[in-house]
Amino acid sequence: LIGSQPKTLVPPMMFNNCGNLGLPLAVLAFGESALAPAVVMFVVSNVIHFSYGAWLLDHHTKLTTVWRSPSILATIAGLAVGFLGIEVWPPLLMSIEMVGDISIPLMLFALGVRLADSRISAVGFGLFGAVLRPVVGMALAWALLQMLELPPREQALLLVFGALPPAVLNYMFAERYDQEPDKVASMVLIGNLAAVVFLPIALALVLD
Repeated sequence: LIGSQPKTLVPPMMFNNCGNLGLPLAVLAFGESALAPAVVMFVVSNVIHFSYGAWLLDHHTKLTTVWRSPSILATIAGLAVGFLGIEVWPPLLMSIEMVGDISIPLMLFALGVRLADSRISAVGFGLFGAVLRPVVGMALAWALLQMLELPPREQALLLVFGALPPAVLNYMFAERYDQEPDKVASMVLIGNLAAVVFLPIALALVLD
């Protein structure tokens, strides 16, 4: 209806910044006890992104290759370590944390390089997506809560989850599959800037 390719618009609407932004926000707003359910939402979103999300952009993607993704392997390893109660050797844990910390700035640098070459039309489309993502996300979360019986804290977490901006990974996927990465980059950047407006609104609704 808006003249956009679904493969460009839909993934950033589906997959939000529930890791880098969602996890610390959940702890800040609801306390340490909210970290566990927030991590569950993050893991589910990540697994779907690297499986169904990849298939959306390329229907030739095989699920058997999804499990070779470092992100999925890291998720499985993390769950195994947690369930088995294994204590990771401190120097190894520090190395893993350092590699993880540097990966986020590297993604942001790549995003900035793409935005430097973006057209004005891509910026306008990015603004549209930046507003659509939290509005539709909160609306869908509210609709789900009419059907699901969840405790008050989980209800609040789901609404805030719906208001989160697009994940940077959406740009990485768009770049990899050559799916209008300039438009996706604009949605990601402007969406995360717009979170300064939408997240306080979501928090005000659930913490009232």
